Amino acid sequence: TLAQRTDNLFTTISVLKPSITDDGSLLAFVSRDNYTMGNSSGLDQIFTITTDGSNTITQITNNQFGAFNTGYFTGSEDIETYGYHNSNQGVFISGSGNRIAFLGNGDWHNDGSLPINATEVFFINIDGSNLTTVSAAGGKHLVNPRISDDGNIIVYGQTEGISTASDPANLYAYNVISRMLTNLTNNTADQRFYEYALTGDGNNVIYRFQNDIKNTNTGTLDLVKLSTDGLNTSTTVFSIPSQPIDDINSFSWNQVVIPDFIFFPKTTTDGSKTIFGTTDYRLPPAIVDDGESQLYLATSP
Repeated sequence: TLAQRTDNLFTTISVLKPSITDDGSLLAFVSRDNYTMGNSSGLDQIFTITTDGSNTITQITNNQFGAFNTGYFTGSEDIETYGYHNSNQGVFISGSGNRIAFLGNGDWHNDGSLPINATEVFFINIDGSNLTTVSAAGGKHLVNPRISDDGNIIVYGQTEGISTASDPANLYAYNVISRMLTNLTNNTADQRFYEYALTGDGNNVIYRFQNDIKNTNTGTLDLVKLSTDGLNTSTTVFSIPSQPIDDINSFSWNQVVIPDFIFFPKTTTDGSKTIFGTTDYRLPPAIVDDGESQLYLATSP
């Protein structure tokens, strides 16, 4: 059954992805429309809508000066190197529906505390209260906030520089209860996380990691499970010998596949099972039967 849930009169739904609660009862999305007569300025706002057929729309934010960040980096190489596109960006509602995390530009607090061109990670309670700046990027590139099912853990990515492709990139975790921000990965130059997934319980993040990306084929390409509590408890879910990727920007699904590419990790709520894709032809025959892209299920403690 297909049912239309919004009735836009003047504007369109934002290109940012919507998200939905675990029970499917509430959908979060971005629009410039004035659904509830609270957005006469016509700026992007976060709304929720019920999915039970009543189509009850609630405006969550009261944005006067800010904008949403769609995840583009400064240069095309940065976009492709991280494997992220604006289609990966959005508003992320927790599984329980109590909080929403998002990536925004400008003065979201409407008090002059953030520069117009500042990009930071924010969260807001579902009732519109407690809008909080999570990150402290200071002009560094940010990408892809994720929020746990209970809304208490928010994880996001950040480069540690503002211009060069060799800048390290790290994953950060913010605890809403303790208000503690923790650098989870502490990567150095040419060490970066790539695509990642936060477990529903918020206890672990599963991410793709490669060391010495611009050097010769040394080190490994790993899929790592890392705790978000700052204790750096990690498990290597999957590992293959790395090869140099001098120009990931040239990668596309219509060209020859990159042999050490790992993509689309998704994980169960407790992190015990991870599904991912890889194109690596060097895996043992017992694991892979040809050189095409395949999906794999990894089980970890």
